[in-house]
Amino acid sequence: MAVVIDRSFFDSLSEMRFEKDKSNADIAWFVVDFVEGSFEDRRAHVRLDSVFYTRLEDAVAGLTGGVALTQSEFEIGIRRKLASKHW
Repeated sequence: MAVVIDRSFFDSLSEMRFEKDKSNADIAWFVVDFVEGSFEDRRAHVRLDSVFYTRLEDAVAGLTGGVALTQSEFEIGIRRKLASKHW
């Protein structure tokens, strides 16, 4: 299984044990960043940051052990990001 996930969400997950060899893994995590385009372009582009491999049990532990934001914290973060962009 392959999962594409952005860097900030990946960083919010609990610690996971990674497999060194992909043949021992159940999941490949493709961690991406969003990069702003030029002023004329005005689009964000997806850039591959890293790839990690885990077993299913380790992924479940990482997904269920993360610290969730409250709705208000999430909305404040989105508003800050939007306010910092030059549209």
